[in-house]
Amino acid sequence: MSKEICYIRRDDLAAVDMDGETVMMDLASGAYFGLNGSAGLLWEALATPQSANDLCQCLLTRYEVDTETCQRDVAKFLEQLEGKGLIKACA
Repeated sequence: MSKEICYIRRDDLAAVDMDGETVMMDLASGAYFGLNGSAGLLWEALATPQSANDLCQCLLTRYEVDTETCQRDVAKFLEQLEGKGLIKACA
């Protein structure tokens, strides 16, 4: 039985909500990042370990989107965050 990969956001990023947009700063590099709409919602969820399926379920309860599109978009979002070092995989 394979276990689904979970992700969690880095806890050393400073993040604030500014007029509906989540603005983050990587204190180590000084880089800024902005997330709005559903991306901000997913970022909040990533405060605790979440699988891609967990995140998709979060969106499906809030937005009118089909499951296939949601899964594809969540996978792309996680890939982008991981590529920028903003999240990490956890067991």
